[in-house]
Amino acid sequence: MPSRKLPPRNLITWFLLACLSSCLSELCFAQGDQQEKVQHLVEQLAAVRTPEEGNALLKSQPELVTPDLVKALTKQARELATHGKQIEALMICDLALNIAQRLNDKRGMFVALRVKGGVARARGDNKQA
Repeated sequence: MPSRKLPPRNLITWFLLACLSSCLSELCFAQGDQQEKVQHLVEQLAAVRTPEEGNALLKSQPELVTPDLVKALTKQARELATHGKQIEALMICDLALNIAQRLNDKRGMFVALRVKGGVARARGDNKQA
């Protein structure tokens, strides 16, 4: 069977697709790595006992202080609240709100306040909710 030669345009297209595929896979890997780092930081922040410890952790990894961190913190606060750990959930909400305010992340502020209100309502603190 004679081999068929691809026209140069098709070769260029295949080459560009291969390059694009390689770049996208590297980008996805980098994003996954970033998400793992954010999740690890959230776990560390959930374990701190004082605001000073939390601030030290945040200062040690400033590249992770992003709206994604605020989102992960509010998700953690929801999970804590559903497991009956409302005080811890409120502390995480306050931290998320503080970070969102520093970043001027309006959506993050809204979500943190909403979660905080839900936790307060679950505790029976309607005035705070």
